[in-house]
Formats: sequence, C-alpha cells, structure tokens
Amino acid sequence: MTEPVSSDQPPFRPGGSVPDDPLVTTDINGRILFWNPGAAALFGHAEAEILGHSALELVPPEDRADHLRTLRELFTLGGELPTGSLPLRGFTRDQERIELDLSLFTWNTPHGRRFMGVMRPRQAQATPPAVPEQLSITTKLFEHAVEGMVVMDRDWNVLAANKAFTDICGHDLDTLAGHPAPLFRNQEAGTPSRQDVIIALEQDGAWRGEVRNRRASGEVYKESLAITTVRNSFGRTTHFVAVCHDLSSAIRTEEEFRFHTSHDALTGLPNRFLFTDRLEQILNHAHRSGEHVTLLVLGLDGFKHINESLGHPVGDQVLREVAERIRTLIRREDTVGRLSGDEFAILFRDARHESRSVVAVMQKLMDGLSQPIRIGDQDLTLTASMGLTVFPGDGDNALTLIRNTNLAMTRAKQAGKNTYKFYTSAMGSQATKRLILENSLRKALENEEFVVHYQPKVDVFSGQVMGMEALVRWNQPGMGMVPPGDFITIAEETGLIVPMGRWVLETSCRQTREWLDAGLGPLQVAINLSARQFQVGNLNDTIREVLDKTGLDPRFLELEITESLMMTDIDKSITTLQELTDDMGLKVAVDDFGTGYSSLSYLKQFPIHTIKIDRSFINNLSSGTDDDAIVRAILSLARSLNLQVVAEGVETAEQLAILRELQCEMFQGYLFSKPVDAAAFETLVRRERAKQPAV
Repeated sequence: MTEPVSSDQPPFRPGGSVPDDPLVTTDINGRILFWNPGAAALFGHAEAEILGHSALELVPPEDRADHLRTLRELFTLGGELPTGSLPLRGFTRDQERIELDLSLFTWNTPHGRRFMGVMRPRQAQATPPAVPEQLSITTKLFEHAVEGMVVMDRDWNVLAANKAFTDICGHDLDTLAGHPAPLFRNQEAGTPSRQDVIIALEQDGAWRGEVRNRRASGEVYKESLAITTVRNSFGRTTHFVAVCHDLSSAIRTEEEFRFHTSHDALTGLPNRFLFTDRLEQILNHAHRSGEHVTLLVLGLDGFKHINESLGHPVGDQVLREVAERIRTLIRREDTVGRLSGDEFAILFRDARHESRSVVAVMQKLMDGLSQPIRIGDQDLTLTASMGLTVFPGDGDNALTLIRNTNLAMTRAKQAGKNTYKFYTSAMGSQATKRLILENSLRKALENEEFVVHYQPKVDVFSGQVMGMEALVRWNQPGMGMVPPGDFITIAEETGLIVPMGRWVLETSCRQTREWLDAGLGPLQVAINLSARQFQVGNLNDTIREVLDKTGLDPRFLELEITESLMMTDIDKSITTLQELTDDMGLKVAVDDFGTGYSSLSYLKQFPIHTIKIDRSFINNLSSGTDDDAIVRAILSLARSLNLQVVAEGVETAEQLAILRELQCEMFQGYLFSKPVDAAAFETLVRRERAKQPAV
C-alpha cells in the first residue's frame, strides 16, 4: 500500500520551537510530506497545493543548483547534518525572496529516512557601535594594502580587487569584474596551472607558492601567491581569496647585489674575484680537454700621473674608456676583467699557440689603446705594457697564472713600457715544437704508432666491470707516450682527428667483439666523439661500416659527446643522435656533465642514455659539501629522465662510499684502475670475474 504524502508528521517538536514556527518535512528525495500552518503563512502556499512538491520550490531559482548539490550530499550520501542554524533564502508564492534561519533534524520511519526543517525569519540584530567602524577599517585595509588582493566566486570570476592587484596585473577593475582572475596566465614549463592549485585547495583549503605570471602588457613576472578557500556552513566552496606580491623589485635588487659584488663598479667588468673564478673553471675544463689557455694582463703606463695631475674623476673617465675599447677589440667568447687600479686581464680560451697569432692580438690591443682619449677639451694618449702566460706550461691554476702574468707585465714596464713580455722566452720553441709534433702526427697513423687503452666502468654495488672507455694513446718512437693534451688539440685543428677517430672506433669495436666471443662479456665500449668528427657529414655511415666490418652488436657500443658539442647545432645534433640510437641501436652518453652550458629544457630532447658526472665534482666529494649537493642534483635529474649515471675520476674509498649511498650506478677512476692496454684490461676483467660468486 502506498503511503499518503500528507501523513508524515514529525514525531517530536524540536527544542526551542513554538507551535507557530514553520515546519516542513521531506523524504530522502526532498519531496514535501508535511506542511504546517506556520509554513503556509510564511511561504503563502496552502497545504493541498504544496504537498508532494520538491522542497527546491521554496528556494529562489538562482540558488537551486547549490542547494540541490548540498541536499544530495546530506540526504543521498549520508552526510552529517550541520548543528545550529544555517542561513537560507526562501522563495514565497508571490516570488518574494526572504532571509531565513534554517535548523535541520532527521529520523527514521518504516518508509525511509525523514528530514524536518524549522524556519524562522532572520531578525535584524542591533549592531554594536564598533562593528561599522571595524568594517570600515577592513575595507580601507583591503583597498590600500601593498599586496594585491582579489576576491573570486567559486568559478574564479573576479568579484572584487584592490588597486595593488590591478597595478600588478595591469588590468583595471572594470575589465576584470565577472571574468576569470589573471592568476595563471603564463604557461611556461614548471609553472603551476590553476588545476594544480585547485587540487591542493580541495585537500588543504589553502595554497601558497611562487609563480611566473603574465601582465596585460605581455610582460612575464614572478610573484608570491597565496589562495584561500571560503566555504559556507554546508562546507561547500563559495569563494576564493588570493593575495599576491610582485617579486620583480626584490629579484632586481638581488640581481643588482650579485652583480655589484662580482663586478667592478666603475667599468662594469668582472672584478678580480669573478675573473679568477671564471679562469679557474676554464682551467678545470682545459685540464680534461687538453685545450691551451692564454692569459694577458695589461697595465696602463703613467696612469698614476693622470690621477695626480688631472684628478681622480678624469682618471675614472680614462678607465671607463679603456674598458670599452678592450671590449670592442677582443672576441665575444674571450673574457676581460679589471683586476685592480689600472690593471686589466684578458682570457683567451682555446688560443692557437703560434707566436704570430698571439703577437697579432697584443698588437691590436696596443694600437687600439694608443688612440687619443678625448677628455673635456684635451686629448690624452696612453700606452700599455702587457704580460702573457699560457696554460699549462706557465702554471696549472688561476692564482699561479695571474701571478706569473703580472711578473711578465712588470718586466715589460721595466723594459721601457709600451711593449709585451712572455712569462718565459719559450714561445718560439713552443711554436717549433708544435710544428714538429704536427708533422709527426701525420705519419703516426700510417706507422701504427697509436694504441688504445681501456679504463673500466664498474658497477658501484657489485664491483663488476660492466664496460670500458676507449682512450687513444700515442707511443712515439724515441719519445715514448705523448700526453693526450699535446696532440689531441692539434689533431682536432688539422682534421687528423677524423681518420684517427675512425681507427680508434674500428680497433675498439673489433677488440670488444673478440672479448665478447671469448665469453668475457657483457661489456659495452664507450668511444669519445670530437667536434670535428660530429660535424663531418658521413659520421653515421662510418659507424655503420665499422659495425658491419667488425661484427659488433650495436648494443655494445656507446658514443660519448660533450655538452658543448651537443649545443653547437641543436637541431643537427638531435637528428644525428636519433639516427644513431633509433635506427642503429647505439647508446649515447653525455661526457663531463655539469661543466657545459646546456639548457635542461633542451637536454630532455636529446636521445641520450647516460650522464657522466665530471671529475671536478668528484674530486672534493664529501658529505655536506657543494659538490655533494651538485652530485645529488645530477642524480635526481638523471632519475627523472631515466638516465644511467657514471661518476668519473673516483680515486678514494670515501668517494665510492658516498656514490654508493647516493645510488649512483657506475664509476670509473684510479681507485679501480687507470687506463690500461688491451692485454692488461683482459687480465683485470678475468681476475675480477673470478672473484664474483657463481650463480
């Protein structure tokens, strides 16, 4: 039998209510089952015409969607009823909107759960005198706050914003009102989206962070942003409030501070501290690459007399003009700094060590600096004395080179000024030595004077040899082993590196195939590619031919390239490497990682498999150091990109222990073995294999 809709009277009277209070009872679907005279008087509906209708008819149309969602949560999903009274807007038969206080109650019947609402018109309450004043203060705080503030509805549309907010975003309030707040306009990688923030707000009710946003002008800027969720008594989100602070000024101040602490205030050039730091970095790279570095220090002749006779303001103008002239006379890749007073230093990276080229550079500087400088109504003519050193012959660190170069400059001044001196008189003999070396190098390949040495790559945890790096060595008759730094650069400059690289590739692949056939594997051989080899158009054909000739499976060949080589021509590099990896199945490693200038956004586009941490970060590796932090960061980056990591230059047990703790996969270095010839390498691997427990 169907239950009559008019029979469900509440079994109790709520505490505090009176007989005339409007009472409405509904079922779980919101259908009105009971309607007392108080409800009829309040809403204007007779009992007969309202029973069986939806309770949503008692709410204004614009509020029904919100109330429907709330009722579904409370009734259908079994949500707990709120205690106390809740604010509600009623909707009468005459379509009048009235403000009510609603109290909810529930009980169970044989026919299902019932809900009763007790409604009372909201009474205007006397407001204490302090409230209007407090509201006025709050309004003024909102309007005049330094931080930008914006109030939004639940759809993020702007309801109110203060002047600071409109100043920051560049939109006026009329433009913003009713439209989504401009909080997440910048789509750069790493910038949180509004959806990311919404998820956090749903979980925590608040979100705070730093974001990069975009003004109405299109300018991208950084700001701190805090967003808070505002919920009603039903726990539903009704508004969002955001407070933002433009960080542009703070960032500029920080950048200016860093600049002023590392640059000369008068000329804007790197000061002694920054110049020395850059020199040290370049020397560290030159240690590994075999590059030569030329350091020049020049001192103005008679500058003290200018200061004493014309005053320091004139002297400052002279120094600024000299700095600007030096900038225009050197290459963009060269580094210039002001060491002190009238002393300037210039760093020529990867300099060609023919005496005529070095002299040409100095002569160009001397001619440019000797041109008259116009100060007021007079012309001042200056000369400069210069000293030079060349790495590695004249010093193996920045301080030594600077000291030796200053000594050479002092000797130039002592020799009559307006001239130059090398730290040693060996420049001519060095040029002769280079010429002889180049001629010998051309014959070395056909005379089979090159050999390949192999340095093991070892599993950090098991100690098992997993592969090796192939390194070319020159065993010159009558001279013994020639240091790689003495001939690799010459081979690169002359183009001999291409046939030499082909020989190393073929020799290493053949040897690896022999080891694999002898059951010494699995072993993967890594071979370094030079810039000249990479730029040659037939590199991929050469590698394919060598693999076919030697029969080595491409899976056991890894090519090592440097960061700087990758970034030389990005599009070409990506195309070349993709053909090697995708079409041929080779592996690619980035050598000396962390010392170049590659962008992380580009790094993920390259088809690389391995990162080799440069030895400069391993040398001083210990817990809590900057190098420790850098290595951790590299390993974290590698894991996020699913890359294998090899640490180079491991020489101590402590370094290995830290790498093991940091979960680095492989290492190579003198702790395990220096580079050795093929026979010694095979003996080493067999000995280590014998130590491994049988499976």
